[in-house]
Amino acid sequence: MRNYGFNYNKGRSIKIGKSMCLAEATVNDKDGKCLAHGTSKMMVTKELQTVGDAFSLM
Repeated sequence: MRNYGFNYNKGRSIKIGKSMCLAEATVNDKDGKCLAHGTSKMMVTKELQTVGDAFSLM
């Protein structure tokens, strides 16, 4: 694995709805080159605060 030195990470919410959220994250090196990019679609649940709480209901 190559060592890129310092990395700059940025996360943001793209859309927040009543039941679904869309988020994005990027990792850039010191020169601004994008090393990684990802998006996530998440479901908002009432009274469930951890992943373990959600899995326990499955």
